[in-house]
Amino acid sequence: MPTRPLVAPDLPQHYFVASELDKKAEPIEIPLLVYPDVALLQRIKGKVILRIYINHAGMIDDADILAAEPPNIFERAALDAVLPMRFRPALRSGRPVKSVKVIEVRFDPREEPN
Repeated sequence: MPTRPLVAPDLPQHYFVASELDKKAEPIEIPLLVYPDVALLQRIKGKVILRIYINHAGMIDDADILAAEPPNIFERAALDAVLPMRFRPALRSGRPVKSVKVIEVRFDPREEPN
């Protein structure tokens, strides 16, 4: 199975930032996180900060990893959880538009799964 790149290529279409929107995109569902086995066994917690590109239909077109603590442990799990998410699309002048959003995905072995 081909792996998905962890960094988005330059996207040609304009994605609006929060300051350009009347209403920001909102998640319809909470993502299901699958904890990496090694991190769970070692009780490692961490977080991944992602920039996500949401289209006018509320689907994620792509994502960039902006930061990960600790590095090289949770990035793939964060992407796998977030990329299938659906959103209520952002609105500008009353119309659904493409938008960009920064989100944080936290991993803590002591928290109950969603």
